[in-house]
Amino acid sequence: MDSADAQADRGNAQSGGGRKPITKPQRFVWPPRPIAGPDRAEGTAAGGAELAAVGVPLSAWEQFEREWLGVTTPPLARRLAEAGVAPDAINTFCWRCARTIGPFETDAHGCSKCRSTRPPWTRFVRLAEYAPPWDRIVQDAKFTRWPRLSVDLGRLLGRQIAAAVPDLHDRPTVVVPVPTNIWRRLGRGTDHSLNIARGVARELRLPVRTLLTRARRPEQSRLSRTDRATNLRGSMGRARLDALWAATGWTRGAKWPSAAAVWGAESAGSAGTARLIVVDDISTTGATMNEACRAARQVCKSLSTKELEIVAGAICRTEEAR
Repeated sequence: MDSADAQADRGNAQSGGGRKPITKPQRFVWPPRPIAGPDRAEGTAAGGAELAAVGVPLSAWEQFEREWLGVTTPPLARRLAEAGVAPDAINTFCWRCARTIGPFETDAHGCSKCRSTRPPWTRFVRLAEYAPPWDRIVQDAKFTRWPRLSVDLGRLLGRQIAAAVPDLHDRPTVVVPVPTNIWRRLGRGTDHSLNIARGVARELRLPVRTLLTRARRPEQSRLSRTDRATNLRGSMGRARLDALWAATGWTRGAKWPSAAAVWGAESAGSAGTARLIVVDDISTTGATMNEACRAARQVCKSLSTKELEIVAGAICRTEEAR
């Protein structure tokens, strides 16, 4: 004969209500495993938050961060792995203007969109088009106070530049960031362009030099395509602090470029020749990079540089026409 409790449980089960069955507590396991449930399954399908769904294993530290520290922005390598993307191949964009091209659309003079132009750089290298997920990554690097993301982007760009320019160390070379206005740096709390340049320099083992400064002008994103070049004209020049560092010679980056006598000491047989790697986050019309390279050439001309090669580098190149 059944007990009274068993009969009550059977009656509650038939009626659809009553007490819930008592579950046995789970044993503590390290590293922690994902919690199964409808909420977790919906999150995986919607945003790709769970790496198990895409087959990318988590390290023990990453599992600890996700489960116990509530990490909302994973590192760059993790974000790219989750999205299943990688930097563009060298042959997928024009070597002269970094626009997307198809097979056999470029030659020794560039592609059909840049053959008739004379850019102030000798080569343009990019990571990807300004499209998902790269656009969100660049915006996070630009407007969040997290320098690691910008530095990691710079390291990726450095690898791309090394693949595109194999003879990087045949002459004195420094990395120069496209300057950001001081008021925007204070408002954002970070200098993302300088952090990208530091990542490039770290990857290529080159010095960084803040050669340029930038006057305050209206934001480029709010202007039309034809007004952007006019807005930036004459807005960049040599930084006053750069002249001070060069005069004192306190840093490694300040040793270049200084005078013609330095070239022979640093690189025998290449006296008076130098290379700049000018880096920025996004290139839309190329107006910002044009002005930065123009100002850099003027500065190096005043420093007795006989031959200057400029390699332009950007995280993203947008194809939109404004």
